[in-house]
Amino acid sequence: MLSIALSLALSAPLPSLPTAWVAQTAAIAVCFSPEQDCAAFAIRAIDNAESEILVSAYGLTTGSGVVEALARVKQRGVDVRLIADRMTPCGRNSGIPLLVNAGIPIWIDDHARASRTKRQWSSTKPSC
Repeated sequence: MLSIALSLALSAPLPSLPTAWVAQTAAIAVCFSPEQDCAAFAIRAIDNAESEILVSAYGLTTGSGVVEALARVKQRGVDVRLIADRMTPCGRNSGIPLLVNAGIPIWIDDHARASRTKRQWSSTKPSC
């Protein structure tokens, strides 16, 4: 089951916005797994991003195409940022090295067991 939360904003970020605020130009959509192919859904959303992708993910591995799509749009000039939890693998099939090599900043939430809610993040680089 792919669990990725994508926040796509098509305008410049504004400081101190309430959590319920959504840019008028933002596109919001949902995908439910296993009924739908959420990896393909996420890849389409990533490929269509124009300026910014903010990702909160756990268990981020290569193979589904999501990590590769994030690296690809970063190379195209889209601002990509990622929050991963401490459970994100650093071993075989880890997506972290590819994302780091693409220049994507990654923050590790070392307080939550799994990346379901976000509170505080460490800006240290992953040690994969």
